[in-house]
Amino acid sequence: MKKLSERLLLIFNVSRILRNLATGSIILLFSIYSASGQKANVVSPHYLLPEFTKGNVFIKGGKPKELKLNYNMITEEMIFEYPGKYLALTNIETIDTVSIMGRKFIPSGKVFLELLVNSRVPLFAKYTCTVTPPGKPSGYGGTSQTSSITVIDQLFSKGRAYEMELPADYTVVPNTEYLLLKNGNFIRIYNIKQVIKAFPDKGSQIKEYNKKSKTDFKKQDEVISLISFCNK
Repeated sequence: MKKLSERLLLIFNVSRILRNLATGSIILLFSIYSASGQKANVVSPHYLLPEFTKGNVFIKGGKPKELKLNYNMITEEMIFEYPGKYLALTNIETIDTVSIMGRKFIPSGKVFLELLVNSRVPLFAKYTCTVTPPGKPSGYGGTSQTSSITVIDQLFSKGRAYEMELPADYTVVPNTEYLLLKNGNFIRIYNIKQVIKAFPDKGSQIKEYNKKSKTDFKKQDEVISLISFCNK
């Protein structure tokens, strides 16, 4: 029952935020907590943006706060610069949006989703990453590698998940999951069949569109174009 109520609250909050974005009636507030990690000049691939960039935190009940921000795909937290170190936003449930160079990020539970298409059936992107340490020697001349979950746990325990630069021999692979919000539920889309299932009334039109465009779900601009077409 608790999980159900939390899900309903999340869907209500996202819907409310989308209505606010459409009308421009966003109210603002700011809340933070300290995260470990020292300030550095190099940003690792486990951060969404190539560098910390000026943006605004919009939360109900206060004024907008301009900060240099970036999104940590390991911890799935919004991080900002503070003299001498980096900090993470907290009290996520009070945040309406975070805006960075025109990109809008909306809190969803404990993480942030980027709003890519704000329409009848909005499109979101969820950003994570897979972290792989260097392989250890194993039998028969091969190597063995620790699971990504174990690696992330290790990075947390050592306080390295917040660092701007991971060890040079670590491999970071960014992952993007696309989500549609329809009838109060998030729908994951990863191919054209899933999109047709989400827009059954436009199935033939979507098929015709895809024949010409051949949407590559690894290219965000093509996914945005497809869902924008579906919402027409």
